[in-house]
Amino acid sequence: MNVLIFIENNLASSISLRYICKQSQKVSMFIQPIHVEEPTQGHFQFGAGWVRKTWERTLVDTTKDEIETFLKAEAGNCRGLTKVKILVGDKEKELQKEIEGGFYDLFVMGHLSSFDSSMFYELIKGSFLKKLSTPVLLVKNLTPFEKVHILLDEYMDIEKLIPFYLKLYENAQVNVSLVYYNFSENKEVNINDGSENKKIQLAKELLMDRGISPAEILEIEGSPEVVGDRLKSSGMVVSMLNKKGRKRPISDVLASTPVPVLIIWD
Repeated sequence: MNVLIFIENNLASSISLRYICKQSQKVSMFIQPIHVEEPTQGHFQFGAGWVRKTWERTLVDTTKDEIETFLKAEAGNCRGLTKVKILVGDKEKELQKEIEGGFYDLFVMGHLSSFDSSMFYELIKGSFLKKLSTPVLLVKNLTPFEKVHILLDEYMDIEKLIPFYLKLYENAQVNVSLVYYNFSENKEVNINDGSENKKIQLAKELLMDRGISPAEILEIEGSPEVVGDRLKSSGMVVSMLNKKGRKRPISDVLASTPVPVLIIWD
């Protein structure tokens, strides 16, 4: 798996880097860290030709020392981790260009867990992620990568979601559970056997065809907040979102859960 991970010298990047390094112990990965230095008003950024190139080279060299020190401290023995790429310019534009031209299977960034779900919505509805077709892993906390919950609802394209998940994590030795979400405003979670659910049946068949037997098959009902909290024992929650459609309750579950979220785009 070819992974691009966005790095800054902060807690969010520390957690996301440590988490993807945990995953690399279970899945073969090439991990490309990238940092984009956005010029501020305090930076000299005028001129053209050799003047500008000299300024950019100096800025890259200065930043590279800082980021490489950060990487060494946070992930000194990370399997598959390669040398960091340092770019100068607009963060979103530079990341977009790198993702489009780099043949990456997954884009990873830190997004610290918060009670304020508006930050999650701003991110997934923002112009940057809307332009991506690559799956996005938002790392909220450093959780053990032992269990994966694939979160389904009535609108989901199962025949697109499951093959995408398998492309990335088919060989990961983790417990995979299928969870079908029914929205309600109830502040208590209601859990039932989901073996008769047609969406779950299809997802199970697609997994079983590749030798993966789901550890649990559940239908879960409750408010997004309590269901999101219920998933806190997971190592990663996987689901599918539509960039153009209306917001669904499953988005609220993904916003509420404190664990890493893998978003596959419909």
